[in-house]
Amino acid sequence: MHKIKDMESGKIKNMPVEIAALLEEKYNLNFRWVLTGQGEMLRNDAPPASCQSAPGYKSV
Repeated sequence: MHKIKDMESGKIKNMPVEIAALLEEKYNLNFRWVLTGQGEMLRNDAPPASCQSAPGYKSV
């Protein structure tokens, strides 16, 4: 993704909403935290995506 490279190099100053949404979905990050740095880093309502794809994972 060129957007990540552009953010790292400083060409893009603010996190695009599309990227924040992808990070929220893939890594269970709190959307508000990704965009503003405020609140909890991780969402409390779902296990991390890495857990969901683990063999034998069952939702409780």
